[in-house]
Order: sequence, then structure tokens, then C-alpha cells
Amino acid sequence: LFFHPYPMKFSYLALGFSLIAGLASAGRVLKEERKAAPRVWEEQGPVGQSPDENIKLTFFLKTEGRDALEQEFLERSNPSSPSYGKWLSNDEVHAMVAPSYEAVEKVTEFLSRFGEVNSKTSNSDIMEVVVSFELAEKLLDASYSTYKHQETGHKIHRTLSYSLPSEIDQYVALVGPTTRFPKPKQLKISNSKRIIDGVGSYNTPANLRELYSVNDVLGGTAKDNNIQAVTAFLDQLYSASDLEKFWEKEFPAGADTPIKLVGDATTGRGGVESMLDIEYMPALGALNPTEFWGFSGSSPQDDADEPFLAWLTVVSNTTDAEVPKVFSTSYGEDETAEVPSDYADRINVEFMKAGLRGISLLFASGDSGSASDAGTCPNDRFMPMWPAGSPYVTAVGGTSGGKMPESAWSGSS
Repeated sequence: LFFHPYPMKFSYLALGFSLIAGLASAGRVLKEERKAAPRVWEEQGPVGQSPDENIKLTFFLKTEGRDALEQEFLERSNPSSPSYGKWLSNDEVHAMVAPSYEAVEKVTEFLSRFGEVNSKTSNSDIMEVVVSFELAEKLLDASYSTYKHQETGHKIHRTLSYSLPSEIDQYVALVGPTTRFPKPKQLKISNSKRIIDGVGSYNTPANLRELYSVNDVLGGTAKDNNIQAVTAFLDQLYSASDLEKFWEKEFPAGADTPIKLVGDATTGRGGVESMLDIEYMPALGALNPTEFWGFSGSSPQDDADEPFLAWLTVVSNTTDAEVPKVFSTSYGEDETAEVPSDYADRINVEFMKAGLRGISLLFASGDSGSASDAGTCPNDRFMPMWPAGSPYVTAVGGTSGGKMPESAWSGSS
């Protein structure tokens, strides 16, 4: 397998505004455009142009060998295949989909006019550059504004369109953060506790362990990498004290489960959804090394991060010895919001890259039934959720009844 021997960091002298003065008039290609921000995001005004206000732009390059990657993914994921379970190393995967030498050279040369270029993967298919918003707007021919979520108060910086010079457009799949608005999720909490045939309808560890025949078995004895992880975005944080109360009340046997925090936004007031995830994954997989990967989208280090892309970048850059083998993510949106698009195609490549390393990606199927997230069926058609609808991840829905045989929960998408 051929591998591009690019160093992990490029350092160039910024050439000043004279090199970018002609960008607006140079040949450009519109990359993405939207008419308006989603209804729940309210524009607060243009982003300030202070030299101290920076943005980290992440460039996902178009990859070579996508068809071969997909074929290998399907072969090694198929229990009937002789290649089943014979996973590849991170370096082997990156060698399969390395961008062309020309692509890396052209994009690196262009970005180096604006600042220091960092390659986030061994084959340079993900690059980052930190620039001021003023430079970012010139680089992308964009206009960044601050947007505030009307329900959560969360603030982000986004643009409604951006373009790239024709000299690099053919090599770049997507740039973030730009036109995508994340969807903070608010869970509806019920204090009722119904009893069905003597079984509490709450999904308590005891009920679930009995339901799935885990019973009193504990983990933590595997010698090889057996790490499991949950992801959290947009102010969904981890609280050690909340977890301790959960262990004390619901499952004392899991109290010694090791928890590691990864990401730019992890601790604080525990979020409802994030704490449910970090409580119940180790409640069943007790004592197995467990990690909480949290990305806020507005961390002190990066005021305009796109959390979903940040998570995938870190996964792609984490060694085989350290990367979790299972990620559970309670994130999703209407499939039509992302599919079809260059964005979805490139994210699917990241999903396949992870799968070929033996990493299982679990996504919530959604909780709006067959309707869209807004409760509608546009054009009288059912609405699937994304990324759960991707063929390269595992969608997980809900069940009800509290006993076998299981029945599907009507709210599962």
C-alpha cells in the first residue's frame, strides 16, 4: 500500500494580505449555500473582526480509493466472509484512501498563505488552519455571523455560504465550520413510574441486565483494547458527582468502572442525555474502560468548532491501541438535511475508515417515529434520520414493555 510521507505539521511564513487581495476576483466555485439559518437559530449580528478572534477551519480532502475502501469494509464486516473480523491498522486504512500527491500539495500551498497548516491524519486527508475571522471570510468568500439557539442559548459562528478558489475546489470535499447548524436536543423527562406485570417500566440496570441475560456478569478482564465510549455535543457535559449518585442508587457493582474524559468540553453541570449515556453504557458493560468524548462547539480553545467534525477528526487521529472499539452517539437529524451532499459522502468515508479498524459506531435511530424531527411527513413521505441512515453505521432504536418478547417503541424512527 502506498503512503504519502507528509509530516504531521507544516509551517510556513504568512505572506500577508497582498497575496489574498485578489481572491475575491479570482475564479471561485460556490461550495455550499443555504437561504437562511434554521428557525431555532437567531442571528445576533456579524462576528467581530478583532485580530484576537480566531476560527479553526478544518478541510476534509476528497479521498482516493473510496470504492476499494467500501469493498474492504463490507467484506470484513460480513460474518459469512473469510475476511470477517480481520481489521486493518489505522495506517493501513489511511494508505488506502490517501489523497493524491497533487491534492495535498495544492491545498497545503494555498492554506499556507494564511497561516500554519496542520495535518490531522497520517495521509493528510484532514487539514486545519487557524486564522482570524477577517482572513477566514477572505479565504472562503464568506460572511460569518453569531447565531443564538432560542431554546438553549447556545451561541455559534456560521456563514450561509462559502466558495473556494478553482485551484483547490476539485480537491476539497468540505470545510467546517461553515453552513451547518447543529441541533441541540432537549429530552422530555417524565417523573411517572409505571409497573408492567411487576416489572418497572424504568430502564434500570437490574431490569436491563435481566432482560438481556447479562445478570451479574462484570467486565474489565480483557487484556486487549476493550474500550467503550459515548459522545456528547453542544453543552451536554459529564458530572462525576451525578455518576456517583447513579452508582449508589442504581448499580453499586459498577462504581469502579474507570472513566476517561476526551475532548474540548467534558465536565460541568451534567446534561440529561449525556449522563443517561455515560450511566447506562457501563451499567451493562460494567468495569470495562469507558470514555466520555465531549465536544461543545464553543470551547475556550476554539470558539467556532463544529463538534461532529471535531469528533471524527480525533477518532481518525487516535492510535489503534487507544481508540475505543465502540462509540454510542445520541445525535441525529432529518436525513434530507444532509443527504445527498458532498458533506454526507465525505462523512461516510470517515465511518468506513473507522469500521475497517474494527470500531463499531452506534447511532440513535431517532425518536420522532416515521415523521421528521418536526413531526411532519414532507410530501407524504416518511423521514429517516441521519447519520443513523448511513449504511456504514448501526442504528439503534427503542423497545417497550420491559419483558421478552420485545416490542418496538412507537417513537423509534
